[in-house]
Amino acid sequence: MPEGWVKLRLVARFSRWLQRHRITLKELDEVKIQKFLNGRWKKLARHAGDQITMDLLVQHLREIHAAPPKSATDGSEMDLLRLDYQTFLLEERSLFHSTCAVYLNVVRRFLAHCFPDGKIHLNRLQAKDVVDFVLHDTSNRGRKAAQLMATVLRSFFGLMSKSRCLILSVVV
Repeated sequence: MPEGWVKLRLVARFSRWLQRHRITLKELDEVKIQKFLNGRWKKLARHAGDQITMDLLVQHLREIHAAPPKSATDGSEMDLLRLDYQTFLLEERSLFHSTCAVYLNVVRRFLAHCFPDGKIHLNRLQAKDVVDFVLHDTSNRGRKAAQLMATVLRSFFGLMSKSRCLILSVVV
């Protein structure tokens, strides 16, 4: 089945899920989207494009003012770090919002893998942690996705070494 049809079917299922749970677009946020995806992934195989499709959908709904804007931050360390990186990507690297969303998704997965309790201690991060994440995360992804992940991690570590005086030497 062509990729476009897969995305349309995902959005249609999400629409039916919203109706079943009586959630309006004005109540839509990342937590509800993640809840939908997690429920879906329990029943069906995880598709590499599911998360980005949903991210782009909510971004579009926000641009047309059908969904509420994302709160700037929830105050968690992970969210503040994500906001820092997002600002860097958009303002200093001039990436498109869609590319930025892909980069942020990789960084979110990385931070969640390395710091499952939400307490981020970048100074304790070791090359072994990065290698573990890469091996774990690429086990169900293709070569191009793995290459993109390496690019994102280099970019993220580059920013962290400049803004947080963190020295990491990572070869992915």
